[in-house]
Amino acid sequence: MSKLNDQKFISGPNIDELSQSTLKQRVSEISDDSLKLKSIFNITYFYYKNNDSINFRFWNDLAKTTSIKLKDSTRLAESNWDLGNFYYRNNLLDSSFIYYRQAYLDYKNLDSTFLAGRMLLNMATIQRNVKDYTGSEISTFQAIKLLDELKDNPNYNSSMYMAYNNLGITYNGLEEFDEALKYHLKALEYGKHKNSSTIEATTLNNIGVVFQNRSEYYVSLKHFNQAINKDSIFYKNPRLYAMILDNLTYSRFKLGNYKNVEKDFLRAKEIKDSIDNYNGIIYSNLHLGEFYLNANDTVKSLFYFNQAKLLAKEYLALEDLLKSLKWLIKITNQKKYLNEYISLNDSLLSEERATRNKFTRIQYETDHFIRENKSLNIEKERLVLLFSSIILLMSLIYFVVNQRIIKKKWSLEKRQQESNQEIYNLLLSQHQKINEGKNQEKRRISSELHDGILGKLFGLRLILISLNDSNDSADIKEREKYLDELNNIESEIRSLSHDLYNQTNAKQIDLINIIEDFVQKNEQLLKNGVVIEFDDTIDWEIIPKNYKINIFRIIQEAFQNSIKHSSAKKISIRFVCFSKFLRFTIKDDGVGFKESKVKQGIGLKNIKLRVRNMNGKFHLISNENGTQIFIDIPITKLDE
Repeated sequence: MSKLNDQKFISGPNIDELSQSTLKQRVSEISDDSLKLKSIFNITYFYYKNNDSINFRFWNDLAKTTSIKLKDSTRLAESNWDLGNFYYRNNLLDSSFIYYRQAYLDYKNLDSTFLAGRMLLNMATIQRNVKDYTGSEISTFQAIKLLDELKDNPNYNSSMYMAYNNLGITYNGLEEFDEALKYHLKALEYGKHKNSSTIEATTLNNIGVVFQNRSEYYVSLKHFNQAINKDSIFYKNPRLYAMILDNLTYSRFKLGNYKNVEKDFLRAKEIKDSIDNYNGIIYSNLHLGEFYLNANDTVKSLFYFNQAKLLAKEYLALEDLLKSLKWLIKITNQKKYLNEYISLNDSLLSEERATRNKFTRIQYETDHFIRENKSLNIEKERLVLLFSSIILLMSLIYFVVNQRIIKKKWSLEKRQQESNQEIYNLLLSQHQKINEGKNQEKRRISSELHDGILGKLFGLRLILISLNDSNDSADIKEREKYLDELNNIESEIRSLSHDLYNQTNAKQIDLINIIEDFVQKNEQLLKNGVVIEFDDTIDWEIIPKNYKINIFRIIQEAFQNSIKHSSAKKISIRFVCFSKFLRFTIKDDGVGFKESKVKQGIGLKNIKLRVRNMNGKFHLISNENGTQIFIDIPITKLDE
């Protein structure tokens, strides 16, 4: 039996069952170098696949040092490739570019032409993502030159597809649309060799986008229809399907074909929402804003453009943020949007310029050090040290930027809380003005009753008294009867007048009034209306105003969800006070949904966030009989 067969190879199924200390011990016990290195790479790939960053980095570092120790240049290149993939997945593009570049040089030194070409393609994709279109174009053509030498490679067609697809997107970004179409059509030829409906649909969609950017909407519509009708694309790739549907609907809208446009825009947005495709949701909001603006519905248009702006800020989609600001400037002509647009545009241009320069510098510095230090091991160690310093610096920059983002988010949340307080005060003020008007009208009626009608009745009673000179006993009794009745009427009117006057200061203006007013304005949307119950024992004065506005916003959101998604006919809202907490429930009789099968949308997440901000508890029950939301807010916390 050979020595190799005496060793126990560490494979995927074993890894998940072993602790880190056990894995290290097992690896150290393997005496065969090639088997040990193979096991290390197997463990590294396992943690990469399971998105375990800490353990991946440890085993990747071990793979690199072991590869260097064993002088295995192929494995060293592979470890750099893995590290480039790791940083790309975590959106650290500069670090990813460095390791793809290093892997490219490793494979180039090994005369592994095809893999060197693949690394160039990865670098070109990163350059395109940061809008270094010229750099991406150069890297892609270099990759094509290397790849084209090995047409017998099994991955040849897929790699050539990636190259020409990247060129098509790059030239589209440069607004060289003829070139973009030429290379997308080439990509489509290579994609057909893969016999993949997803690849063909993707390329057809990309071609449609180019025609859309050229305002050739009829042609773009043709390609979007071909893409969306590819075999089972909705089930194979819902994200791609929603993107194509949104693009297709936008072209129809631009052509003036408004049939089902609103419905299809909303459907595409709903699919994106269900899979948490926030970048896609931003585009849907922009398209819906433009659609409603064209329909002269400024309110809805502003709503969707503001939604796009908020999401773009949250997910740092700066180009989409610029687009939303541009539309808001056009609609509102407000200076604050213009100033924000100018500031953001200037900083974005500076950042893009700095990023392009950085990637050029990375390539230059890498080549420079390799040329000067190729034969000197000590200089190679300095190069590794340089890369480590760059990674440390980028990590530090990432940490600082992340802390700033957290601080900014905290500041925005604080401002949001202040805005909520102001909104609540405005709502109270509005209700106070409405009730003040009602009270003035009551006082006027009271005065009319007291001064006008009572005066007339009194005059009538005097006339009857003066006519009481008749000696006829029947007439006398009849007149006395009318006089008594007039006295009773005067008493009733005087009592009613006083009651009306006293009621003007009796009604409390608070959350109850706001909720009742909201329900009164919107219950016509439901067939069977809305039922509200308030526990009389609730002391609303101890509940902070920011809690009240959160409660009101939760009811608004739940009301909208019930109408929009559940097809509800009736909604019940109930407030109950317990010894240590306030509970309010929102129930509808809609179709419900299964939480285990439906990803949460933004609305439900907003409700949960508001409950968490009140230190409360959230519970949801949904089935075919409807949906119930239970929210408990601790009263003890409110008193402190």
